[in-house]
Amino acid sequence: MPTTQYNFNGSVSFKGFNLAANLNGVAGNKIYDNTATANFYKLRLSKGINVTPEGNDPAESINNAAPVSTRYLKDGAFLRLNNLTLSYNFNTETIGIKRWVSALNLYVTGQNLWLLTDYDGYDPEVNTDRTVNGISSYGIDYLSYPKARSVIFGLNLSF
Repeated sequence: MPTTQYNFNGSVSFKGFNLAANLNGVAGNKIYDNTATANFYKLRLSKGINVTPEGNDPAESINNAAPVSTRYLKDGAFLRLNNLTLSYNFNTETIGIKRWVSALNLYVTGQNLWLLTDYDGYDPEVNTDRTVNGISSYGIDYLSYPKARSVIFGLNLSF
């Protein structure tokens, strides 16, 4: 569990433009990278299965299994840009459509655009509950799918 959670929201407007941003993050937590434990250990090399350089530890015996240990306990702190929206509000009177359209707004929104972290797994924001026999799985990364990066374009009309 993180010792600190934070969130930043802000927006700025100039003439018809508006820029809004939302960031969040945590600090003071550890993540157990069970994906690395299960997939990146030296015994897999003897079976002809690829591993990352992290799994090729010269001090490790090729006969070792992949026991749970602090080897894959990693810093889970992160700062993520969740949403960034740039929009423009058109003056419907100036463009001559006030009679039919009272408001016109064009925008683009990006979600999950940027992530600052030292965690080398897929995503430090692991929150999938796979509790077994009352033992919580929060803070354990095991094949967690990372958040998707999205860009959304939109048009809002008011009549």
